[in-house]
Amino acid sequence: MQIPKRNKFLSMEKKKMGRYITLIRSQGLSTEISKILI
Repeated sequence: MQIPKRNKFLSMEKKKMGRYITLIRSQGLSTEISKILI
């Protein structure tokens, strides 16, 4: 029962990362990276 939860969490994290990556590509690198780091 733990593995499906973990997979669900990982898929959500991948979606978040994809969103950040698209933001970085579309807008300025430094500004978006600073938002993520802060």
